[in-house]
Amino acid sequence: MLHVAGSPGRALARAATVALRVALITAAVLVALAIALSLVVRRASAPTPPMPVPVPPKEPTSRERIVEALALLRADPSRAGAMRARTVLHRMVGASDGETLDDVMLRAQKSHPLLQGVLPQIERAAFTYESDLDTAVVRAIAALEDALR
Repeated sequence: MLHVAGSPGRALARAATVALRVALITAAVLVALAIALSLVVRRASAPTPPMPVPVPPKEPTSRERIVEALALLRADPSRAGAMRARTVLHRMVGASDGETLDDVMLRAQKSHPLLQGVLPQIERAAFTYESDLDTAVVRAIAALEDALR
């Protein structure tokens, strides 16, 4: 028979303690894996909320644009104000600032016939002589007001 130093009860207690530690560590690792797995599964199965679709800005109506041009010209009854009002009206018919009055009139004839009397007056206010500017601006404002009636 082989004799080992110390009592057999102590060796057994020590082995039981080691086994208990191994079991606790194994249980802790299994619990951590279960938690990690549940988080991954939950994230994968959660539906992604749809991206909000931006609402395009509302295109101003013809009346709103004429009102805008009138407000610009009333606020600044000068050549610069007439140029700003002219730009608004040109955009309204899809014309650029570089197009001639004839080009803009052709565009407006099809899409905005009410502007036929306004466009020449705005053009005059934007490009007239200095001595005629006040009269031209007054006539342009009157033409815009008439278009709104």
